Amino acid sequence: MIKKNKVEKEYAVGGIDGHIDILADQEVWEIKTSQANALDIYQLFMYMDVGNFDKGYLVAQDFSGGAKFAIDFIKHKHNKEIILAKHTDFPITDPPTDQERSDYY
Repeated sequence: MIKKNKVEKEYAVGGIDGHIDILADQEVWEIKTSQANALDIYQLFMYMDVGNFDKGYLVAQDFSGGAKFAIDFIKHKHNKEIILAKHTDFPITDPPTDQERSDYY
């Protein structure tokens, strides 16, 4: 895992209703608690588009076929990169260890 230098939570973008869950070094991170679908991808894309960010991550338990289709469409039509990641790829389901606290907090 690569340490991020500038991290903001619940980052407001423009005048839209809603916020980016995490903005880390100009990368947008959206976190969902269940399966993500195409609408979740387009929510992330809206934040990226309005905020003029080129790379985003959607973290969820799983992803629908529509989510994967939306990512490909956005990449080819708008040249924005969205990466899917499962919750299990990150140490976010348990409290941080002492070493993680030392490294990241």
